[in-house]
Formats: sequence, C-alpha cells, structure tokens
Amino acid sequence: MLFTDKMIKQRITESSFVKKDYSLNKVKWQDIFPGKKIPQFGVPKTGGSVALTVDLNKIQIKETLPLSDYAVTQKIWMERNGKLPCNQRWLRLKKAKNLVEVDPPGKQGNRVSLKFFNKIDAMKKLPTRRRYFLALEIRANSISLSERHEEWLAGWSFNATTFDNLVKKQAGFFPTMNLDRLVKLLTSSSKDAFRGGAILSFHAALVRNR
Repeated sequence: MLFTDKMIKQRITESSFVKKDYSLNKVKWQDIFPGKKIPQFGVPKTGGSVALTVDLNKIQIKETLPLSDYAVTQKIWMERNGKLPCNQRWLRLKKAKNLVEVDPPGKQGNRVSLKFFNKIDAMKKLPTRRRYFLALEIRANSISLSERHEEWLAGWSFNATTFDNLVKKQAGFFPTMNLDRLVKLLTSSSKDAFRGGAILSFHAALVRNR
C-alpha cells in the first residue's frame, strides 16, 4: 500500500478509446463534423444508447489508495442555424441534463461504467436535426481504504485489549500491534493532502435524427 497524495498518473480522454470499445444500441457512427477526431453519433428520435467502460488501472498509480467521492459534470451545446461568428455559433443548453449515466466503482471496483443517450426524457429536450457538442468530466475528490484493505488490517492488527486472545490462539504468524491505527493515520494524512483531480475528460458530437 502506497501512501501519497499523488494518485492520478493521467486522465482518460476520448482519444484513449477505439471504436470497438463502444457498445452501440440503435445508435450509429455518423460523420457530423468531418475531420474532427472525436466520437460522433447519430441518435434516433426513438432512442438508443452507447455504453463505455473506463478502466481506472490506466488512471491511478499502482498500489495507491482507491479513489472515491466522484463528481460528474455534463455540458452540452447546440449549434445555431445560420452563418454566425464562431463566438455566437453555439448555445449552451443548461436545462439539458442526464445525457450520460455514470456508474462509479464501489469500494472493491476499479471500473467506471458510462451509458450515453439512454435517458429518453433528457434526449427529448434536444431538438432533432441539430448538431450538438457534449463535454463530460469526472473528478475524484477523495480517497479511502478499500474493503479488502480493511479486512486485511482487521486480521493483521491487534491492540492491548485483544492481546490475550491472540496469545491463546498461538498464531504461526504474529500480527502487528496497532497496525490498524497506523494505517488509518497514514490514510487520513494522505486524504487531507489529496486535492482531487479529473480522471476523465470526454468530448463527443451527436445529432438527433428523425
């Protein structure tokens, strides 16, 4: 176990994935912005979805404490009709939310599951035959001991009140006194120093087809 406030070695972006990583349901790849190297999807009016899994092992430094307390930010812009200057071309749709369903890992997990465009009510707020730009960011704001670590500490730590029971068992491998307290102190210190960071920054284009 490595105690440090430097957990994240790199963030994942849309360029980290290839087409075979995506699972498309009724959604099709569509060349919305020719030449742009971002995922571009044609979503039918009747609905569909795109599933994607993020492997945290590619993000986090090995043997560091698990990331936790995830915060998700979703933003979407709609392209306005007409020939407009670039700074007036895109309209931020603040009421359009929940376009991406994010399932963060549990205490034992190391994967984040993403599902795009599956919320029908959210998609209905997007007019059809318009081009959209989607930005998604996931941040980890804290760290914590995993259940596996806590179970290991419970088995390999003892204190003054449990010493007599330990001697009676005549254990072949002797646990360490107050190991649990020491590890939790180091965890608390690392947690206080950790300032959080983005683990995923993802951009995509889409159009709602009729």
